[in-house]
Amino acid sequence: MSSQSNSKPSITIVDEVIPAGIAQAANEVDLLQLLLERLQQPTLQLDLQGSVVYANKAALSLFASTTEMLVSKQLHSFLAAPWSAFYRNCFEQYGDPQALVHSASEMMIDINETAVPVNMSLSFMPVKQPCLLATFQDLRAQKAEIQRLHQLACTDALTGLANRRAFFETLQKLWEQCTATRDPISIVIVDVDHFKLFNDRFGHIQGDRCLQQVAYALQQALPDEDCLAARYGGEEFALILPGMNGVQAKTIAEGLRERISQINCGELAGKSGITVSQGIAAEVNGQFRTPEALLFAADTALYRAKKDGRDRVNLSN
Repeated sequence: MSSQSNSKPSITIVDEVIPAGIAQAANEVDLLQLLLERLQQPTLQLDLQGSVVYANKAALSLFASTTEMLVSKQLHSFLAAPWSAFYRNCFEQYGDPQALVHSASEMMIDINETAVPVNMSLSFMPVKQPCLLATFQDLRAQKAEIQRLHQLACTDALTGLANRRAFFETLQKLWEQCTATRDPISIVIVDVDHFKLFNDRFGHIQGDRCLQQVAYALQQALPDEDCLAARYGGEEFALILPGMNGVQAKTIAEGLRERISQINCGELAGKSGITVSQGIAAEVNGQFRTPEALLFAADTALYRAKKDGRDRVNLSN
């Protein structure tokens, strides 16, 4: 006959389930700060007037500061405008500190006179000595990655110029700016003459290298950083010249034509030279109602330049 065991279950004590420092915390304040120190997120402990009581190591790293430099300072002193004034007024006017509690919102903090993007959240701690916790998330890496992806989405992979998408976005923005201030704006469309024959004769690899040199010439021809050079499609390129009328745009286009004619294609594919045909349209006195109409006029001018023998610049009437 089997017998049931009357032995009691044993309890095993596992060391470090509760960290020694926390277990030995003298009071509630020490316990809270020990817990904050174990957080990976930068966190500031604030009193109900918004002054820093404690900063964990992650916060010291984020703010590139020391405990002595942070403690006793007001939260708003770390924030960039307009958040600095907002939180200063909040702590001065709100009687209930819980009214300040909010989930993460994007703002800028001031680190050594440099604005750094962060998410900040405020939480209320109803302990014996009530306080607020300001928790931060550094957004610099995230913002840089977004910027990198946006740059990739707006850049032509072969030439490094703006792509067609970026061209239209920039044209719309510059059109609105120039028409609002009654400044002129011009478009130049550039087409590499007989490029298909070049590709057929020397191959697409040499053709790509040729386009890269043409793109470099376009970039060098831009008069200032407000202008844009883009690969419009295939062997077609385009310039957006805000603040410039048709005569000024034609001067730039003629200089570009000369620059491209000097490209040493002998190093690429024998002695074949490269020429371009260009069409220009300029909005000066309200003759075009939309940027699309301006672009159509430039395209029509390009067609006429090609019809008249290529290797020339045609300015739309």
